[in-house]
Amino acid sequence: MSDTTFSDLDTRLEQFERRLQTHLDARHKRGALTMEHQQKIAELDEKARRLQLKLHEKLSSSHGVDWELLRLEMQHDLLLLTNSFRNWTRRLDSRFDRPG
Repeated sequence: MSDTTFSDLDTRLEQFERRLQTHLDARHKRGALTMEHQQKIAELDEKARRLQLKLHEKLSSSHGVDWELLRLEMQHDLLLLTNSFRNWTRRLDSRFDRPG
């Protein structure tokens, strides 16, 4: 992948993170997140920040294929999918929890 592709991916990930944070903030204001959810979100956010920091460090010094970089990218992608799935299941749960 070229640096332009990494840059584009990084920009799209940052935009996604901002949209996700806006959504989480709105749910938090409505009181829709329990302390357990908030703690899990904080843990996943910290893990994502650490992975993103490692990824940026690797990208800045990378020349060619780097297996460690590939592993970090895969972990980052899996974390994003996990977060997305968690939010989707919460949205489903909230629909079923509504009084009839």
